[in-house]
Amino acid sequence: MYRYFLKRILLIIPTMLGVILLVFTIMSITPGNPGRQILGSSAPQSAVDALNHEFGVDRPFFVRLGDYMWGIITRLDFGESWRTRQSVFVEITARFPTTLKLSMMAIIGEVLVGVPLGILAAVKQYSVTDFVSTVCAMMLGAVPGFWLGLMLMLLFGVTLGLLPTAGLTTPAHYILPLLTMVLPGASGLLKITRSTMLECIRADYVRTARAKGAEEKSVILNHALRNALLPIVTVCGINFAHMLGGSVVIENVFSIPGIGSILVESITMKDIPQVMAITIMFSFTFCLVMVLVDIVYSMLDPRVKAQYQAAGKRTKKIAKGKVAA
Repeated sequence: MYRYFLKRILLIIPTMLGVILLVFTIMSITPGNPGRQILGSSAPQSAVDALNHEFGVDRPFFVRLGDYMWGIITRLDFGESWRTRQSVFVEITARFPTTLKLSMMAIIGEVLVGVPLGILAAVKQYSVTDFVSTVCAMMLGAVPGFWLGLMLMLLFGVTLGLLPTAGLTTPAHYILPLLTMVLPGASGLLKITRSTMLECIRADYVRTARAKGAEEKSVILNHALRNALLPIVTVCGINFAHMLGGSVVIENVFSIPGIGSILVESITMKDIPQVMAITIMFSFTFCLVMVLVDIVYSMLDPRVKAQYQAAGKRTKKIAKGKVAA
């Protein structure tokens, strides 16, 4: 199995290189003048040109890209923020825990809401419960997150005055942001759980378990759900990774001091080192989450483990044959 995990981990390297090349190219070709953005519209052109020269903006694209890549590979140096003149990770390390905590709480909420409702909808197919949950899932899945957040703020914060609408200073501040992140994600998880559970419930091994006299609860949880978890785990991993990036919008809607405000401000000011560092961090976190999903997937699906164990045995036999020859 170590070959399986090693292969997944090594795939992170070309993925990160592709992300760096893509984001650096986009930030370089988009219009904007970093020197003018930082110094303001009233600054003389000579000062703007001097600042741009200091940043290296006037150098050729491939020279700047090569220097940036070389600094990362040799010294793990991601540069300094053009806005603050500090290391790009100073603000990131201070605010990333907030974004990470919010995303983890949201994915837990998605699982606690979406998976049980999906199982219930599959077990009670064509019932009122199935119909209501499916309709609600379709409606919530079609609603943009920022619009849902604004409507929740308007209803519970402004009209009713029950919940705070900005910041994360008390537990009550988490309710509206988490609802905004959980409800659309839980709707998609509900639909995938329902569809996979229906496939598993109709499988031959489930009918065999029922024919042997197993309790319905044991059939659903021990036989059907175990096999239905394979796509659910994959969707949960993808949703969690998307939440890290998608929380940027939610953080700006609810004025949460996370990575979102830094990213938006850095893009506006065209602070390329800061944007690159945040993007690289999100991408690396996404890759790690996908590796964890693969590990859980291999634990749930014995076919993956058997496949790589068989491949390892064949490799050993071939090696022994060469030695003998």
